[in-house]
Amino acid sequence: MQSVDAEMPAYVVLREICQQMDLEALAKRIYVHPHDASVVTKSVHGFIAVAKQSGVNLREFSEWTGAADAFVATRKSKGFVVLECVANSKGREFDHVILPFLGNEEFPSAMNPRKEEENLFYIGATRAKSRLTLVSPIEKQKRSPFSY
Repeated sequence: MQSVDAEMPAYVVLREICQQMDLEALAKRIYVHPHDASVVTKSVHGFIAVAKQSGVNLREFSEWTGAADAFVATRKSKGFVVLECVANSKGREFDHVILPFLGNEEFPSAMNPRKEEENLFYIGATRAKSRLTLVSPIEKQKRSPFSY
């Protein structure tokens, strides 16, 4: 794409960019695990669906995403809840960390090497400065081995 009319529907432009990049093939080259690549692809397709559903043009969509980024930047230091994946939280600390999805086959994921999953759990659990909450199924046989 050389130039784009800012009045074009945002979803049309985003979809075209993904097609030209061959997003699915790119994600498969970047991510080691096929599951991770599929999550990225689904997320981008979801982003495009939001753009389509909103009915805004490229300029308006750009303004909306810019405003969302600015909002997030102003809220980080004001005691709001931060939703973060474990892998992105490395090196950071939080007063209270909640680790959900501690069900068998979910965390640890059967799709990733066990050692890698143990490392991710360690990273997540050690981000808590004062409180750690582990959320797992009530039934013991359905719980992650990391939850006991």
